[in-house]
Amino acid sequence: MAEPEKFQHYEVLRKPDGALHELGRGAMGVTYKAFDTNLRFHVVLKVINPAFLDSEVVRQRFLREARAAAGLRHANVASVFHLGNEDDTYFYAMEFVDGETVDARLRRDGPLPVRLALDIALQVTRALVAADKQKLVHRDIKPANIMLHEEDDGGIAVKVIDFGLAKAVDGDGLGEMTLTQGGFLGTPHFASPEQLEEKEVDIRSDIYSLGVTLWSMLTGKAPFSGSMAQVMSKHLYKEVPVEQLAGMPASVVKLLKHMLEKQPDNRPQVSELRREIESVLFSLPADDSVPPPTPSPAVEEMDPMATIFDEPVTMAGPVSLPPKPSPQPPPVPAALPPPIPPANPIATPPQPAKPRSKLPLILTLGTLIVLAGGGALWYQSTRPGTTPVATPEPKPLLSTTPTPEPKPATEPPKVAKVETPTVTPPAPEPMVTTPAPVEPKPEPPKPLPIPVPKPNPLATGLEEAQKLATAEDWRGAMVALVALAKRFPDEQEPRRRLEAICARFIRDEKPADREAFEMIQVPLEEAAALHVTSAIVLLAENIRSTDPVRAVGLYEEAAAEENIIAMRQGGLVYSNRKAPGDMARAIAWFVRGAAKGDAACAYLAGESYLLGKGVAKDTTMGLDYLNQAAAKDYPAAIDRLGDYYYKETKEYAKALSHFERARSLDWAPSYGNLGVLHMNGAGVPENPATAAVLFRQGAERGDPTSMFFYAQCLEGGLGVPADATAAREWYQKAATEGEPRAAAKLQKAAK
Repeated sequence: MAEPEKFQHYEVLRKPDGALHELGRGAMGVTYKAFDTNLRFHVVLKVINPAFLDSEVVRQRFLREARAAAGLRHANVASVFHLGNEDDTYFYAMEFVDGETVDARLRRDGPLPVRLALDIALQVTRALVAADKQKLVHRDIKPANIMLHEEDDGGIAVKVIDFGLAKAVDGDGLGEMTLTQGGFLGTPHFASPEQLEEKEVDIRSDIYSLGVTLWSMLTGKAPFSGSMAQVMSKHLYKEVPVEQLAGMPASVVKLLKHMLEKQPDNRPQVSELRREIESVLFSLPADDSVPPPTPSPAVEEMDPMATIFDEPVTMAGPVSLPPKPSPQPPPVPAALPPPIPPANPIATPPQPAKPRSKLPLILTLGTLIVLAGGGALWYQSTRPGTTPVATPEPKPLLSTTPTPEPKPATEPPKVAKVETPTVTPPAPEPMVTTPAPVEPKPEPPKPLPIPVPKPNPLATGLEEAQKLATAEDWRGAMVALVALAKRFPDEQEPRRRLEAICARFIRDEKPADREAFEMIQVPLEEAAALHVTSAIVLLAENIRSTDPVRAVGLYEEAAAEENIIAMRQGGLVYSNRKAPGDMARAIAWFVRGAAKGDAACAYLAGESYLLGKGVAKDTTMGLDYLNQAAAKDYPAAIDRLGDYYYKETKEYAKALSHFERARSLDWAPSYGNLGVLHMNGAGVPENPATAAVLFRQGAERGDPTSMFFYAQCLEGGLGVPADATAAREWYQKAATEGEPRAAAKLQKAAK
């Protein structure tokens, strides 16, 4: 079996035939499917070609841009979470998204329905809004870099991938230098005019590329075709062929023309684009009955060698990676993200929904396209001051030691045979001899005993516990680790692994089901007694409804260890109990958690001060805490600020801005709040049809208030055709989710 190829604690996976599991290969490096041996989950590992980092200036630029990309956290972005280097080879790890690319979907099914294509573009736009806040430009938005995966409710969630080499727009004097060391980075069919001219780019370049991508989703191919040089020239000088969009709604054509303006200044800003796409979606028929575009005989046929699925190209040419040794890190158990609190009387600190995926990942980063007859080398050679660059032969990534050829055995030299004459010696004279004394032969030395290493009970025990954890025998693993922690009280490794296992049980941000909890309760109690913080929190989570007094004590203990989850959850238990002094204690924990930087605690503290719960009402303090949480893109806080501006100060423009921002983070209640603005004409023209669409979207995302309002629209024919049966169904759903007005409506109807 081949030795594992590792980069620090990431092990590159292999295919059944033993080959490394490559996901893509391009001029910048190679992308693999890998396994994080510490946290024990799959990742995408991109190994960067060191030729792009051969100068200190470029290396520092790369590090700064990669770190900036790692700071980008958004529901529609595949996160970069590790940057490392080994033997001068840089690599970064990013989220593995289980799904398929838009590229693969188009290859299989052809053009997408109009509403689906626009929804994908809208989700990508939300990712670009987040990137623009970080002053990042992706530079390679295209179908192959947009992942789709189905959620449990059948909806499609979108993730933009390959932000790891996004360009930082930082005005540091290095704006003209890219990681390609001359020559644009991207895919020509989807590149903006300013990219092709190697000018400085900003987020509007990504908007152009998204426009080409949307065009491809609607028609099945990019707007411009032909040889590479022809495609580049058309992007620079030719108007988009709108005849390809025959039969498409006029609002869609207008949107695409705006996104594909040649001059960046004429394109929409990213926040404006989001509103434009939403407006087009609102204008479409509810049943998405828009016919596909009718192919025009005037449309050029695409060169089969230059399809919309072209891989990224860099005019500088690829450079292969050097061999690399394979160090072996020790095995480390799994650890997973911390929980988020359940509902409470104030407002549970909610989190944006996490997309779940089912489909296999197809991730392509591209290969060098060799150009023929006036292609990219011609394009480079005809530019003033440009010297053609030779393309070196690629080298394999992995190091192999050649086996030396065996040398032929050397024959011994031949010696000539010499004839010796025979001589008869004279007879010897008789001699008297004395026998020599015989010396005794020494006995051979006895072999020394081979020392047998003493077994290390700690290492053996940890190995056994790891086997149990790998087999998902969590109870067995916890029992083994608790025993080791008791036997070796000064060793931290058993406690650390217990922390990881307990974190695994709270990864779903809710208590374990009763059967699972009962299975691990005994070792969990013992781990909590050993002061394993995650065990204390997990135990408290599972007894908070049956033994709130003890749960509070456990939360207090964990919070004393600066555990933010315990601060948040302990405060929620206090607020739920409503005993004298409990709300004051709850506020104290929320404030302490907010001081530690927890956005959920800041939201809860702000809500408490705004409402005067457990503390004297202080609007200024409440808004301050809510703004702290909003600065961290906590959608509940952003939505709450919008609610304050709408209801308290009647600043409808501010309310609209906050609701739209929260909706860009896919916060379900914001759909309903925006619907209220459109229904009442507050800050926007009164439009019941738009309001009904927003209510429906919020209802489909599980917001009870949106369900109630959508039921009212169906009942009264407000913006939608009246439908008493559907109205009653939505009233029932809203009541089930705890909407009191819906319950009262059903009770009244039953009388």
